[in-house]
Amino acid sequence: MGRIHMLGVLCALAVLTACSDQSVNSVNVHPEAAITVPESGFEIAEGEDLPVRGQVSDHRTDPRDLQVSWSSSLDGQLLEDIPDSEGITEGVLPGLSTGEHIITLRVIDPDGASETDTVTVRVLANAVPSISIDAPVQEGVYYSDLPLTLRATVGDVEDTPTDLRVDWTLQDGTVLVDGLVPDANGETTAGASVDEGTYILIAGVTDTVGQRVTDTVTVVVGPPNTLPTCGISIPE
Repeated sequence: MGRIHMLGVLCALAVLTACSDQSVNSVNVHPEAAITVPESGFEIAEGEDLPVRGQVSDHRTDPRDLQVSWSSSLDGQLLEDIPDSEGITEGVLPGLSTGEHIITLRVIDPDGASETDTVTVRVLANAVPSISIDAPVQEGVYYSDLPLTLRATVGDVEDTPTDLRVDWTLQDGTVLVDGLVPDANGETTAGASVDEGTYILIAGVTDTVGQRVTDTVTVVVGPPNTLPTCGISIPE
């Protein structure tokens, strides 16, 4: 009886061990996620793109079979991605709203287990640039056979003047000058020829994050300039 009892105990232990091993093998360990770019506390100006990069992994899943998403506490879901074979996920988050964001990287394995990592990013309000037309002026006299002098002064709180770009167009969209680089004082000068007529000239300045501001002036361009006449009336 002792031998039979011992065999029964051994069989029971074998069954329990097999069940325990099966139970351990069936437990799904959560994947891992880590944000490598940007660092927490990073600051960008409003309108700038935010590059992001992260590393995800799962002990029994090919990284390319994991689901990855990037989101913001202020702007919601921003990007979905498929990691490469090394588990790298990267992209660009455009146009985040002003304020402090908690950027979250989430990874989900095929069994639904997930993990996240977060960093804090602050988006600073970006002041718009300024532009003022110095020439031509509305009261000026202009001729169709002489080029108009286009002169404007620009500025920006965040950008140096030489990083700004200036363009001149007509109200109908015709481009007169494009891509002017201001000098260190923010001044730009160019010339453009137009036919006889009345025109609304639009001068625009664009900063490094794409914000654009314009100024306008209306001018009347007369016919070609002619030689003056003169005569002596007195004495005969």
